[in-house]
Amino acid sequence: MLTELKCSLTNPFDGTNEFLVIRGTVPNGLTATISSDGYSVTFTGTADISFYAMAITLIQYNSTTSNPTDMAREVNCYASDAIARSNFAVAEIIFVTVNENPTLDLDSLSTTVNYSANFVEQGGPIQITGDVVIIDEDDNTMGSLTVTLLEPFAEESLSLDSGYTLPSQLTLTSSTSRLEISGLALIPAYRSLLSNVVYNNTAVELTDTTDRLVQFVLQDDGGATTNPAYTQISITPVDDNQPVFEEIPEAFVLLENATSGTEVGRVKITDLDEPTGNDIPSFSITADSIPTFGTSDFFIVNNPDDMYEGIIRVSDGNAIDYDDHATNYSLIVLARSGLFITSITVSVSVTNLPDLEPIFTTFPLTFQVSENETLGAPLSPSMVVAVDPDALDTIEYDITGNEIGGVPLIDIHSTSGLLTVVGHIDREIHGSEFVVNISARDSNTKTSYIATVRILGINEFHPRFSAPTYLAFITENEQPSADPIATVSATDVDEVLGDRNITYTLRSGIGSHLFSIDTSSGEVYQLQPVDYEHFNTISLVVEANDNDPTPTALTSTAQVEVTVGNINDESPFFNNLPADIVVSELASQHAAVFTVDFGDPDINYDLRFISIGLNTFAIDTATGEVTVTASLLDADEGQRRFFFIIELTDQNTAAEFSSVRTISAQLNITLEDINDIVPVFSADSYEGEVMENLDPGQSVVQVSATDGDYGLTPEGQSNGNNRVQYLLGSDAPDGLFVINNETGLITTSITLNREDGSEYVFTVIARDSPISESSNLRTTQVRINVIDVNEHNPEADPSQYYIFVEENTSAISSDIGCIPVEHRSGARFVPERAERSISDGLRGVCGSLSIHDCWRRWVHQSRGSDIHGRRELHRYCRRSSLDADY
Repeated sequence: MLTELKCSLTNPFDGTNEFLVIRGTVPNGLTATISSDGYSVTFTGTADISFYAMAITLIQYNSTTSNPTDMAREVNCYASDAIARSNFAVAEIIFVTVNENPTLDLDSLSTTVNYSANFVEQGGPIQITGDVVIIDEDDNTMGSLTVTLLEPFAEESLSLDSGYTLPSQLTLTSSTSRLEISGLALIPAYRSLLSNVVYNNTAVELTDTTDRLVQFVLQDDGGATTNPAYTQISITPVDDNQPVFEEIPEAFVLLENATSGTEVGRVKITDLDEPTGNDIPSFSITADSIPTFGTSDFFIVNNPDDMYEGIIRVSDGNAIDYDDHATNYSLIVLARSGLFITSITVSVSVTNLPDLEPIFTTFPLTFQVSENETLGAPLSPSMVVAVDPDALDTIEYDITGNEIGGVPLIDIHSTSGLLTVVGHIDREIHGSEFVVNISARDSNTKTSYIATVRILGINEFHPRFSAPTYLAFITENEQPSADPIATVSATDVDEVLGDRNITYTLRSGIGSHLFSIDTSSGEVYQLQPVDYEHFNTISLVVEANDNDPTPTALTSTAQVEVTVGNINDESPFFNNLPADIVVSELASQHAAVFTVDFGDPDINYDLRFISIGLNTFAIDTATGEVTVTASLLDADEGQRRFFFIIELTDQNTAAEFSSVRTISAQLNITLEDINDIVPVFSADSYEGEVMENLDPGQSVVQVSATDGDYGLTPEGQSNGNNRVQYLLGSDAPDGLFVINNETGLITTSITLNREDGSEYVFTVIARDSPISESSNLRTTQVRINVIDVNEHNPEADPSQYYIFVEENTSAISSDIGCIPVEHRSGARFVPERAERSISDGLRGVCGSLSIHDCWRRWVHQSRGSDIHGRRELHRYCRRSSLDADY
């Protein structure tokens, strides 16, 4: 096992430019250390010899000088096992001389090794090097020079200056774009040679001014080459040719009212000389143009995509009007290119247009229409009128804003300007007014104005009470109070012009003279004490009047059920008895809902139920605690409000008391409605029919579902639990039908064609409200039959029919038979029958059956296949007062 290995550079002739380094990963268990001067590397750590053998291979020598001292270096190494040190092993480092590449700088005054020159068109050869510098660290002798013109043109060449004499030891091999000079010569000779290399271009017109590039490469006597150096030659053409306009049209045509910037036409020149720098061709219109104001009506600019082309445009702020400006222009356009100017005359012809806007001569700002107005009826006023000042075109009218919810309500005739009703107008749906934009257009211009359409309301809905029945309780012989015993409330969905309030009155009836009602608020008051022995309950009829005379006022009624509570002459008492107790319909059996606080001056008393709800709630006669006795409470289908009369009975048996003395009070328990019932359809399935080829929007069938939830809070406010929303199932045919989410009415959304389908069966969903992730759903099936249009005359069945009439029949009031008729479409129906008196029915056709049984047999035999026949049979049954079964 070894503990140390050390290697040292013993003769660093170049000082800090040479040192030892470690290259690689030090073996596990060893630590490497390099001395601060870099001359020694030491590995320490107890490890196997193999690890130190790997470590010594990581030591490398490095020198950073370009010209190291040409003497061998020695590196001495020894190893130690912590007891003894090995002998020194010596590694000798020998240096090998390398021929360095020379360097070439074409211009010592530049920051790079390259040079820049400029050639002027037909200016003769130019020198293409500057102050040349050649450096070779090995010696002072060069071997060759190569000069190359990259991507040359035919007229271009490289050569040596005509006044330069090539030294005898050098040999020249050349082409127009390449010079090759070889031979050993000192650097000054090659510097002189480089200073006499010239470039020339003999082209008469320089059409391509792209910079040229010349490459220089030197090679020394050892074969090492310099870096390539380059001279960039810029080309400067000379302007010495007159520009020429290309041919233009006889005249440019311009439509009147052309706006600022409108292009009138283009002119173009050709010039053999390329522009120099930013001196590109320019165009202008001279003041010599006819008329003279043409110089201000137009301007000309260079085409950004073609500098030799000028675009004539209408001047900023101008609009060329045929009436206010000239109709023909003669513009003198100048073109300057370089040192030369040329001109051309351009004709511009202005074309007249019907550019004056139509003018409304009759334009009402407000129109009126009554809701539910007949389709096609005119508005008031009925029309607008506009004229065209140009007298060139026919006026066309148009209207926008006439749709509400995507449905057009009114429209305007395109040529007469007559405004008519085209859709059902409902003030309760569409509001009291809407704004439209009426426009008049000729072939080129349009004018419009804003008008208001007012919808005049009519009274069409009866007032609606918040409940059909209101409950009230009074105590026998009790003096009237300033507080109302009940309050009724009704609303009216009609929305018409003017103020209108619902008023309330009590209709005359038994006991109605004991009460009054506030005509505005609906508060019902007791007028005098009520004797229980005369009236234990009183039913009051309240009438609500909407007081709307358009066309007549409408009314509705509700009941106020007044319960009269019996009293006792004694004086037991109740403390702080609440007006109402709210209990969740999900309350469990035996749950305590309230405790009555009571007392009695007498020494004996008892508390017990005496009214409804005995099987639903119970009271502890000792404590007054009220508990649930029913196994299930249901605010939806069961009783929602419980009015309990509790009695506090004085059991005093003293001789001065002639009877038991009892007081009573009312406990009002209201069940809180919970949204827990799934909607129920009124039928297991529904069937409807619709004629083909009718417009969309036809009513087909209406489904109906109810939600058994009560739907009101204990305070009588709607909680929405009993609302139902209708949806079409995913199996409904796409795009054929729509359903009203609130009413369940299914209507067509397109025109149906029986050839596309005679029957559609799909699912309708009833979903309760409020809508949530736990909404209750119920589905039903709807079948819709598409009825074929009766397009052909019926044809009688050629079969024979026998109708028997009993002799001596006196009355002519009953059907004596029917003849089936076959329709070409395949449908059957029963025509009008001759009415005859008959007592026994149809002999031969139905045997001994009565006429009713005969018709029943025909219905059962043709059921489901003879729709028209069934319709006729129903009409017959209604005329004949037959049973509804037919």
